Amino acid sequence: MGLYTARRATAPIAELTGAARDLAAGRRDRRVEGAPDNEIGQLATAFNTMADRIEKEDELRRLFAADVAHELRTPLAIVRSELEALQDGVHEPTPEIMASLHEETLRLGRLTADLEALASADAAAFTLERAPLSLTALIRDTIDGFAGQFTEAGIDLRTDLAEVHVNGDAVRLRQIVTNQLTNALKFVPAGGTVTVRLDAEDDWAVLRVADTGPGIPAEDLPRVFDRFFRSRTTRTDGSGIGLAVAAELAAAHGGTITADSTPGHGTTFTTRLPVLPSPSDASGPPRR
Repeated sequence: MGLYTARRATAPIAELTGAARDLAAGRRDRRVEGAPDNEIGQLATAFNTMADRIEKEDELRRLFAADVAHELRTPLAIVRSELEALQDGVHEPTPEIMASLHEETLRLGRLTADLEALASADAAAFTLERAPLSLTALIRDTIDGFAGQFTEAGIDLRTDLAEVHVNGDAVRLRQIVTNQLTNALKFVPAGGTVTVRLDAEDDWAVLRVADTGPGIPAEDLPRVFDRFFRSRTTRTDGSGIGLAVAAELAAAHGGTITADSTPGHGTTFTTRLPVLPSPSDASGPPRR
């Protein structure tokens, strides 16, 4: 009876050990089966959850590598074909060809910078230099830096900023705001309006950037924060990384970014970050 009981008690552990070895050997589909309803079963459930996450991360890495290869392939192919044509004497080094080569090198440079930003965002949770700061002042300063570009583009930029404080990395948070304003400049036509609003709602600082642009198609809306995603209905020179980076940085701060849009009626991006009590709380409500 003692031997039977011991074997019955250790069998789930042996199964779990075998599954761990198989997973380490590269069998990403290996899971623990028939776990008992006790502490060992809870350990098996945690193992299966971990294995599911590892399998998903592997798939994301493969997709990421394929996306990077796809993004690099087009400019490299253009540069190669133009250079080979010049080498073979098919084309002369005209100003138009040189301008085309220069544009493709700039495109490669932008993609490289975006990839660096994405890698930096992935590690943001470990590198944030947090400090109490006025999110209001940070947003206002960022908007001031874009004021000339909005005026030149013929876009009306409006603000409604409550006094809100957060504990965050000023450089990273400015990156989030910059991405929102840059997207508005890309997609809002002349004569349109962009409204930047900041409020404190419960325990959250809520930044809303609303525009009167063309909006986002319903089928594209769930994917706007995916890496390298670009709508087929929109032609821009972006790499589809900006919103992914912004979402990663918001998550690193314990927040979120969401998008709401109706085609033909504009888009609103909403960023939520954990709020700090404002210094003015001691003497009254936050000032606008």
